[in-house]
Amino acid sequence: MRHLTVFSLAVVLGVAALSAGAEELGGYDGAQLYKRLCSSCHGPTGDGDGPVSASFKARPPALSGIAARRGGQFPAERIRQLIDGRTSVAQHGARDMPVWGVDLRAAGADTDAILTRLLEYLRSIQKPGRP
Repeated sequence: MRHLTVFSLAVVLGVAALSAGAEELGGYDGAQLYKRLCSSCHGPTGDGDGPVSASFKARPPALSGIAARRGGQFPAERIRQLIDGRTSVAQHGARDMPVWGVDLRAAGADTDAILTRLLEYLRSIQKPGRP
């Protein structure tokens, strides 16, 4: 019985921590959103070399090379759909993107503004030439 109580407490504290983290996203700028939500896999500069990237079978794509791979065009709406789950990415797992799906869902009405700031940041880190 004691193990069940400890487990229940851990679950409640974990959910509370996730909810608290979700609320603060509304005040983040694009760079802060990227650092919090994307850099662990895609790297601090978007080159696909985040600290957990080595644990994947396939290296995460270089987000700094999105436009270069598409003839110099940054497909903002397509990227928005990949982030918000309308377009599935096998490597992301569930549509919620487990790493930060709870944060975005909890943002509610702010989700669109948050995604717009993140997309503008991604647009700003695009590198010319080969990805």
